[in-house]
Amino acid sequence: MKKIPTDVDNFITLREENYYFYDKSGYIRELEAQKKFILLVRPRRMGKTLFSSMLMAYYDINLKNRFHELFGDLDIGEKPTEWANQYMVLRFDFSHINNSDIDILEKNFNEYCRAQISEFIRQYDYVFSEDERIEILSMRDLKNSMVHLVSIAHRKKMKVFLSIDEYDNFTNTVLAARGVKAHEAITHGEGFYRTFFSGCKGTFDRINTEPQEQAFLRGLLCNNPYYDVWPELELNDGFCDLLLVPKTVPENPAKYSYLIELKHMGSKAKSPDAKIKDACKQLRQYISDAHLAHSTLLGNTTLIPLYLVFRNNKLVAKGKLMS
Repeated sequence: MKKIPTDVDNFITLREENYYFYDKSGYIRELEAQKKFILLVRPRRMGKTLFSSMLMAYYDINLKNRFHELFGDLDIGEKPTEWANQYMVLRFDFSHINNSDIDILEKNFNEYCRAQISEFIRQYDYVFSEDERIEILSMRDLKNSMVHLVSIAHRKKMKVFLSIDEYDNFTNTVLAARGVKAHEAITHGEGFYRTFFSGCKGTFDRINTEPQEQAFLRGLLCNNPYYDVWPELELNDGFCDLLLVPKTVPENPAKYSYLIELKHMGSKAKSPDAKIKDACKQLRQYISDAHLAHSTLLGNTTLIPLYLVFRNNKLVAKGKLMS
């Protein structure tokens, strides 16, 4: 008899121990087929961790011999994609970081990340030599460790799949316990958390396309106390990239909401002018949407339409749509 999976968020455990599983594996095929990255915004306890766990099992090269066991009777098992079991999987779950003492949070963060990197190397020890392992783990800078790890993997024709779960777990604790300034100290400027994500972006996103910029930017913007971030909001037969609206928190000082259109120009393109023109055209289309104009999401704020143009992970143009 199949068991009901109460609080089971590990895909392999669920499959091994005969739990009921609502098959969402077909979405893997759909996600890979999309021209743009699809961001799924779900509330807590709605299966994000389980879905992420399924993705890691699907892409993990170490589980190639278990593909039929884990996915054979599922939708994706009938017609797997070419990326199945083609990656080494590096996973971080920031809910495991000890945040009881905020004063040593950065130390705890670094220790946890290094432990995960060490476990990653152990799992794929056929890729990394002992000297390479020592070199990676002996680097004082966490960002440099990750860059070097991925560089070695790419040199050996291996790809790395990065999974980060509960990315805002301890930052929310900082916000609640110490307030906005302490929160911004770690998530803005040279803060250790922002530096970590900057390293991830420049290291793991080897294909520099608009979807990665959108996903990365949303991850950073979500770590703020004043705004909710809505991605891929449908407006006037199109989808705006990001909409920032004020959170319903006491004494929120936000006076503006922001509609953001992202563009990515090719590495050989000389000028961002064409991308700016295209972004402004889309922004004009979106702000004329009647639903947006009368939306309660904006509250009493003024809507500011912005465009950002990237090339090779760098911001090359930014501006506000002029009426």
